[in-house]
Amino acid sequence: MKNYLFLLLVLAAVSCSRKEILHPQDYSAFLDPVHIQQAENKHREEIRFWQGRLSLDTGSYVNLLELGYAYTGLFHLNGDAAALRTGDSLIKCASAKLNHSDPGISQALTQVSITQHRFRDAEQYLRRASANGSPYMQALLSFDVQMELGNASTARNSMAALRDPNSFDYLIRQSKYEDHKGNLDGAIKLMEQAFEKIKSTNRKSLYCWAATNLGDMYGHAGRISDSYRLYLDALRKDPSYVYALKGLAWIAYSYEGNTGEAKRVARFITGQVNMPDIHLFLAEIAEAEGDEELKREHTQQFLSTVSQPVYGSMYNKYLIELYTSDVPDLNKAEKLALEEVSSRPSPETWSWLSWVYYKKGDHRKAYELYRDRVEGKTFEPDAQYKAAFILLANGREEEGLKMLESCLESAYELGPIVAKKIRDELERITGNR
Repeated sequence: MKNYLFLLLVLAAVSCSRKEILHPQDYSAFLDPVHIQQAENKHREEIRFWQGRLSLDTGSYVNLLELGYAYTGLFHLNGDAAALRTGDSLIKCASAKLNHSDPGISQALTQVSITQHRFRDAEQYLRRASANGSPYMQALLSFDVQMELGNASTARNSMAALRDPNSFDYLIRQSKYEDHKGNLDGAIKLMEQAFEKIKSTNRKSLYCWAATNLGDMYGHAGRISDSYRLYLDALRKDPSYVYALKGLAWIAYSYEGNTGEAKRVARFITGQVNMPDIHLFLAEIAEAEGDEELKREHTQQFLSTVSQPVYGSMYNKYLIELYTSDVPDLNKAEKLALEEVSSRPSPETWSWLSWVYYKKGDHRKAYELYRDRVEGKTFEPDAQYKAAFILLANGREEEGLKMLESCLESAYELGPIVAKKIRDELERITGNR
């Protein structure tokens, strides 16, 4: 209890000493539809070009492949899942033209499958490419696939095949591995090294990816000003890079408590691109503002969108969360969680399944899954938050309290709603002692 009270005092002091981070004049120019429209027009021009080439030579695997890449590029810009599925289909057709013998195409299908959260398929494509594929690319993709499948040690071993441990590709994956182990400081140092290697190049997409990922890490470490700076850097490099805008919206909401500015940025995003999870963000803001009707509207908008077959299992994580909370349907949640642990049995997906059983009242089963599949295997704040309640429900009060106190240190990452639930639970328990 003393630790909890001390932590509350520290958090209160930090909250009172917070300085304004966001300055709308820094980024309002990026809230202009022209940036995304121009980028989208370029992608659509590329699609038309390769469609024209394909119409002249329908047997060309090159035309199929390039058209497929153009469609997947459109998805990465505007979140259009139909474009992603079209791209996937075209790349598969290109592979079939060569009797599935081209390792580069199989590696491309591995990456597309990861994006679609079809991790078992990704593993199969990578095996197909293994005989003649580039060892370097095989090692990189093996790491990516095995991490998603929950095989962290196998993923780490695959990196030993890389000749240059100081390359950008190596550093970003080693950073991910360190973050997975809970070594955020080490992960940040590695990502900083990776970002330095890419800063002086003309590879705009990699620059923005590295900048925003490092910005996320800075945010998790409480370095909000540094996080803000990097999101702005990414937007200056590419004004259509929506992920950076999402980062700014989160700072406005979770750090500054400026729901009005968070909504302004988030609504701009929803007006320009197809990113269903932004509706969940807006639903959370509505809850924070006490507007239950608007919260329901955004939640239903999310559900109606991701229920379309084109999304597959890409948003199962969010659906499980909704079916165990705001749109209660525990049988649906269990079905989806079982599908997830089958397709990618990572500590995070096992955490989701254990949470479903906790919500169903089967606290013993929830704890057994946590103990066997989650404990000590992930340090994600969301998994820790769920574990705390599971521990408390199984009479492991001291462990549960300690974990809740630890979760408060990730209040920025978890968001104000979850942080309040943690504080309420801590006060309830300590008040009853």
